[in-house]
Amino acid sequence: MTVGTRTLRRHLFEMRIRAGARVRPSLQRRVPRVVVSVTTHPDRIETFRLPLLSLLNQTVQADRVIVSLLEHEFAGRDLPAWIKDLVERDRLTILWTNRDLRSYAKLIPTLAAYPDATIVTADDDVLYPASWLSGLLRAASERPGAVVGYRARPALKGTDGRLRPYVEWTPESLRYLDLGRITAADVMLTGVGGILYPPRALPELALDADLARALCPTADDVWFWALELYAGAPLALIPPGYLDFAAATGSQHRGRLMSHNVDAGANDIQIAAVLDHFRLWARLGASRPG
Repeated sequence: MTVGTRTLRRHLFEMRIRAGARVRPSLQRRVPRVVVSVTTHPDRIETFRLPLLSLLNQTVQADRVIVSLLEHEFAGRDLPAWIKDLVERDRLTILWTNRDLRSYAKLIPTLAAYPDATIVTADDDVLYPASWLSGLLRAASERPGAVVGYRARPALKGTDGRLRPYVEWTPESLRYLDLGRITAADVMLTGVGGILYPPRALPELALDADLARALCPTADDVWFWALELYAGAPLALIPPGYLDFAAATGSQHRGRLMSHNVDAGANDIQIAAVLDHFRLWARLGASRPG
């Protein structure tokens, strides 16, 4: 897809979201015990508006949409009027945390507050189509207990059994897998597509933010993938397994982080650190790169 085509698609999608921004909650089928969780930061709070509206205007509505915010980033808990309005209309719940969790704020506070809920994580710079949540829930019903996502990278091993660099985990290899019956030894789900976690799919270790930040300071996907491997959690990936959703206008953070984690090799360092710490190389079915 060319840059021009991607930009046009994004603008058309933004127009549709704006047009549907006032969909009444009563017209949406609400699913109990399903929580959508997302975090954002002050420098992205304005570009967050359309991604948030896309989460609120799903054909199947979560029981609760939570925006987890770091208290020290919003002095006096001061938020834009449009967010306050959504809270007052009971379309949104703000979950405040006083810890410096960074990207881990997307899941850890919600996981602690709602341990018995099905939690679906989302990113603050993505415009999710109206069928996004229903697709995840449908896939989850087909494989009960599975962690489900729209997007992943295959955990590739070389012919020598060594784990290949993350930059080589390209989606072309997904076509060789049964995407409805995989594990973390096969793929790493990536959060940009949204990930559904059934209740207690992750071990209690998932809440250890200090350890997570120490081992995977810039790669929450790596941390949660390792814990799925640790727990032996079943996974399911919605075909084709590497779906690109439109990015919101003005969101530049993702490109910089991807350059650091993927191109500069930071993901490889963090993958090795967490697999070493939990002694997961054998469970992955790979040996450490030389």
